[in-house]
Amino acid sequence: PKASPGPWASASRCCCCCCFQPNQPFLVVWNAPTSRCRTAFSLPLPLEPFGVVANDQEVFAGGNITIFYQHQLGLYPHYQAAPDPVPLPVHGGCPQNASLRAHLEAMERDLEAAIPSRAFSGLSVIDWETWRPLWVRNWDKKGVYRAMSARLVRQRYPSWPPGRVELQAQWEFETAAARFMSETLRLARARRPGGWWGYYLFPDCYNYHYWEDFENFTGHCPGIERQRNDALLWLWEQSRALYPSIYLEEVLRGSAQGERFVRAKVWEALRVAELPPSATCSPFFPHSQVDLEHTIGQAAAMGAQGVVLWGEADYARNQSTCLKMRRYLLSRLGPYVLNVTTAATLCSRAQCGGHGRCRRRAPDSPSYLHLDRDFICHCYQGWRGDGCQERSQSPSPSPGPGEPRTSRG
Repeated sequence: PKASPGPWASASRCCCCCCFQPNQPFLVVWNAPTSRCRTAFSLPLPLEPFGVVANDQEVFAGGNITIFYQHQLGLYPHYQAAPDPVPLPVHGGCPQNASLRAHLEAMERDLEAAIPSRAFSGLSVIDWETWRPLWVRNWDKKGVYRAMSARLVRQRYPSWPPGRVELQAQWEFETAAARFMSETLRLARARRPGGWWGYYLFPDCYNYHYWEDFENFTGHCPGIERQRNDALLWLWEQSRALYPSIYLEEVLRGSAQGERFVRAKVWEALRVAELPPSATCSPFFPHSQVDLEHTIGQAAAMGAQGVVLWGEADYARNQSTCLKMRRYLLSRLGPYVLNVTTAATLCSRAQCGGHGRCRRRAPDSPSYLHLDRDFICHCYQGWRGDGCQERSQSPSPSPGPGEPRTSRG
């Protein structure tokens, strides 16, 4: 599906634009350490020509985006697997068994090292994934935090019955987890107030039940999970941006089920962003692989401020991987990003006076912010490529009427 200038008025509505880059209604941000493609193999990735925002030299942490993993920001409490049946606690293991003061002191040093400039105004993502702040959401391997929390209570109150132990353990864990996460954001915003601080994978709507009945999968977020997200209001109030994941597993890619899956996640993030009295702006969407229309396209059409394209050092492992990434950027990803960001800008100007971004009137609408694909590019002299994004090596005179220089966009 596509949306030409005409349908924008009926398919879209404006929503306010808060501003990592205020004049851009939709941004695509590159967060993969791919500088080696340029320095080691002389294969620079063509990000800028397509309007993809990246750190200088394509480093993983820089002025436009910085990500902090669990060992890079303060003293994050967690457990490591150990040969012994009892897991190995790191920095206390559970948040209620950790020193918040020591964490914040270490965090100050880490912030100064990672983001020296107080004028930093980029995306700031905290990627803490080993436990979740709501007790009920710690299952499977994360169940260790429930078990060890109960163990801490039993050590103090050995005569208590199991039910009372669990209630006390839940209260202690959730109270400490909320304080740990919110104080981390509070300090980050105080020291680097221009940063767009938030936690990766928050919010989530846990609509992973597609494996139960794939054909009839609606993508809808379970009502109980929406209620649980409401209970995290303390987190949304401290977050300056939201970073949910719209990663698609292989089974979902290219399917209607994948489209529904992403749509529900985006809609829940937008709902959370508007919970009163939160001042959170429209969320960015972390993203580790690209099923273009269902992820980037749908996020733009639903009013997201942008997407982050995650990647690993493997993207620049050798000349072959760099060449594949460069070809993919030139042939598919780059032109699609340019198409969507340009369409979002045009819709913003036409529909919102340039003071907001367009989004679907109805979340389930099939409308997308796409330029009309019935048109192709006729490149000016000295330019070539699907989107006329590359300079020609040796510009030739403009072709005559019988020799159009065209390429599909």
